[in-house]
Amino acid sequence: MNMITFSVIIPTYHEWDRLQLCLNSLEAQSFNLDDFEIIVVNNDPEDFPPKNLRLPYNCILLKEEKVGSYAARNTAIKASKGKILAFTDSDCICDKDWLSNAFMRLRDSNKRLAGHVELFFESKNISSIELFEKAFSFDQKFNAERGTSVTANMITWKSSFERVGLFDESLLSGGDIDWGWRAHRNGLDVEYARDVLVNHPARSNMKMMLKKKRRVAGGEILIEKNSFILTFLKIIIIGFLPPFSLKKLFKIKNMTFFQKIKAGYVAYFLKIYGTIFKLGILFNLTDHQRA
Repeated sequence: MNMITFSVIIPTYHEWDRLQLCLNSLEAQSFNLDDFEIIVVNNDPEDFPPKNLRLPYNCILLKEEKVGSYAARNTAIKASKGKILAFTDSDCICDKDWLSNAFMRLRDSNKRLAGHVELFFESKNISSIELFEKAFSFDQKFNAERGTSVTANMITWKSSFERVGLFDESLLSGGDIDWGWRAHRNGLDVEYARDVLVNHPARSNMKMMLKKKRRVAGGEILIEKNSFILTFLKIIIIGFLPPFSLKKLFKIKNMTFFQKIKAGYVAYFLKIYGTIFKLGILFNLTDHQRA
């Protein structure tokens, strides 16, 4: 190949140890290392990388001062040289055939790929939070059916961003889903790719999950385009109902009934927590930037 095929884009924020594991997995790709570049964007320029951080020879490290992973991703997109952009997170470990399988799927297609995200757990005794993650998080098949994908594993032609535009940097969460919906409205189909695989650690404690929920709730409020009254009514009417996703629990085969109950309890608790946080943002009682 005469030019770079892929630009792998990874925003990072205080995760140097996990980033190293991610970079190691990229260095072990079956796809020729000369045919892709890795662009890591440090989203806290005051947090300097450790001296023992080892970057592959095809990797560059950039900085982005503006808060938010989508601002960091946009910085990487602007600097990228590849025809295809492959997004993942700094805590992900990419399967050795991640890029090879993506290339096979995309070379004769203008589609986007929503690659599979496989969760892994810290211990054999899975916590209630990890059970929730197992049941509800990173369902890329479901995302693709809705026309979108998460950036933990999203691959598309660079021309897609020229057509749709960059990520919305005002969003601290949900910017990938927002961009996917915009791409869908622009006629860019997305395909769920089971063999385009990355591994992602499951969040294992409530503190981590609440932090994520605040970030997601803040993003949903910013995406909301309705008036104050309509937004308030939507939050009140929908926000305290049991999650619609609970019906998914009945279809999961690799969880016991008791595990499903624990996962469902966490799901409902997090929905109530997110609803209260949204109301706080709506009435200026809390700042989503501090989520």
